[in-house]
Amino acid sequence: MSFTFISLFYLGLSLGQEMEVYNERLSKPHLQALTTPVVAPGGDVTLQCSLPPQSYPQKVTFFLQKLQNTELLQSKTGEWTKTDFLLFFLRPQDTGKYHCMYQEITGSYRVSEPSETLTLWVTEALPKPFLTATSSQLVVSGTNVTLFCWGPIRGVGFALYKEGEESFVGIRESTQDGDEFLLTHVNINHTGNYSCRYDVGLDSNVTTTPSDLLELTLLSQQDISFQHISKTKVSRYIWITLRHLVILFFLFLFLAFLCNHHT
Repeated sequence: MSFTFISLFYLGLSLGQEMEVYNERLSKPHLQALTTPVVAPGGDVTLQCSLPPQSYPQKVTFFLQKLQNTELLQSKTGEWTKTDFLLFFLRPQDTGKYHCMYQEITGSYRVSEPSETLTLWVTEALPKPFLTATSSQLVVSGTNVTLFCWGPIRGVGFALYKEGEESFVGIRESTQDGDEFLLTHVNINHTGNYSCRYDVGLDSNVTTTPSDLLELTLLSQQDISFQHISKTKVSRYIWITLRHLVILFFLFLFLAFLCNHHT
């Protein structure tokens, strides 16, 4: 059943229900994918629209809509706090941003603000993300290091893997910019090659490509001391070189002055 928002109001009028239009809209609901927002072509997905937190069951009509589409995809009426919208046999062109709304069916017939958008991806494969260390890949024993995984696909979580281990190191839910994986009290067991990939679930038919490997190396106290000495030597060499250049510059000016005075 498909309506535009304007047709919904006219439908209420045709049933002889007097409606009052208020400028103040109801609080926005929440839209989420019950499994993953990434699905292979021909697959199905369930999107759940929920009333704002701490809402009690009330008789409302929920609407699901795709952005840049004037018609509603589905609508459901009942005395609920949430409802599920099932989308079947999805095609690549179904990829896009979706939101949901709800409307009171008694009293003022107010319509809610739209929910935050949820991006649905209908694809056979996701591109590889990127994995970086927020500070350095060279880590001092006993300290913490944060690995940051990010990519062009929004709204999908990430899983972190270590080369040579069968299971993942950790899974993070989706964020706007990417996901951070914190490794605490790093020791020799943390060294090795790491990669990350999008987390679409074990039962998904969507292919996920891992990121390029990032090697985590542990620094010993001898390495730290050597680096400190090396940096000190380099700084001293630079200082001596600059001092000599300054002396040569003033010597050149003095010789130029003598030549000019003699002339």
